[in-house]
Amino acid sequence: MKFLNWQSDIRLGFLAIMATFVIFLLVDCSSKKEKQIVIKFSSVIPPSNPIMLTYNFMADEIEKRSKGEIIVKIYDSGRLGGETDSAERLLLGTLEMADMATSILGNLVSDFYVFDLPFLFDDAEQQYNILRSEVGEDLNIKLEQVGIKVLAYYGTGARSIYTKKPVSDLADIKGLKLRVMESNVMIQTINALGAYAVPLSFSELYNALQQDVVDGAENNPIQYLATGHYDICPNYILTEHFMVPQVVLMPVSFYNKLSAAHKKILDDVFEDSQEFHKRNWAELENRTLVKLRAEGVKITKVDKAPFRIKVESVYWEYEHKYGGDLLKKIRE
Repeated sequence: MKFLNWQSDIRLGFLAIMATFVIFLLVDCSSKKEKQIVIKFSSVIPPSNPIMLTYNFMADEIEKRSKGEIIVKIYDSGRLGGETDSAERLLLGTLEMADMATSILGNLVSDFYVFDLPFLFDDAEQQYNILRSEVGEDLNIKLEQVGIKVLAYYGTGARSIYTKKPVSDLADIKGLKLRVMESNVMIQTINALGAYAVPLSFSELYNALQQDVVDGAENNPIQYLATGHYDICPNYILTEHFMVPQVVLMPVSFYNKLSAAHKKILDDVFEDSQEFHKRNWAELENRTLVKLRAEGVKITKVDKAPFRIKVESVYWEYEHKYGGDLLKKIRE
């Protein structure tokens, strides 16, 4: 009987040790789970767009440098809504991160509309320097005052017009229905060129082209190729009228809750990602134009002088409505 009790005691002791071990594992896993921060990143951009290389670089680096404490989950192709939806959710604090064109931010801080002005920059390098200058810093502060923090700006090249019917000059654009971003300045620009601007969310554009809601649109060549819009609109006219940056954003309230160490990781990674993006974009753009020609797209260079003259009224209206101080700083 004593022998049986001894065996029973051993069995009970072993079960107690195992129970303690299981509890330890559960507590440890729970602790790790509580420490992990999951950031939902909403983007309207499809995975085929090369800017996703930058976003994946950013997400991988954040996870690596935080040792898995911060995870960025990318929801591409507008799966969580369009850019305007994302802006509203960032304001409400119900979304941790999103990307959008600066045009959308003009609805929150009107100064951002300056980047919608046609023929504002000579090239991508000039735009890059402006965004990292005092001009960019002042804009970031103004946006933070309404509750949204800028994490990074990415240049997306020059935007040109693409259409279903052949277009070779300014006269051919007259009367066409062209999709534009939901920006008053961009709408005025396309209308000034003699077309009819149709503001639409990017996620709605492909269907709008298929259903003849619009006759064409405008975007950089990389986005034009990545979305497959060249199948419907095989004519690309190099107006290069807009150079609108893409910006990644986060609610100030969410950013402020992060520890100092986590903030530094995000700041450092996004700084590095801008350099990563700059190095890759120009090369990708050149390769894209070659690919588009190979796909049968008719790419037409145009004399930009008549286009510039047509949009002078847009500059006058912008300065009349928003003032010319910011524009003067950029020009200087």
